[in-house]
Amino acid sequence: MDGVDCFERIFVTRNYGYLLASKDETRLEGQDYIKRVNKMLEEEGFPYWTEKKMLLFVPALQPIDEALYGIK
Repeated sequence: MDGVDCFERIFVTRNYGYLLASKDETRLEGQDYIKRVNKMLEEEGFPYWTEKKMLLFVPALQPIDEALYGIK
């Protein structure tokens, strides 16, 4: 995902870093990924709520057919 300016890149990189850090053989590599993510967050200036925005569900609103629901 190099060259992609979006929070998803940061999300994926951080999760990959934690996955690597959870194993003894790849702990240092995982820590490097986590440090890289922290640096990306500082440089790109994402607000603290950006990760929550990824999980936000916004329904599409549209007018209802009143006759279909017996309103009219």
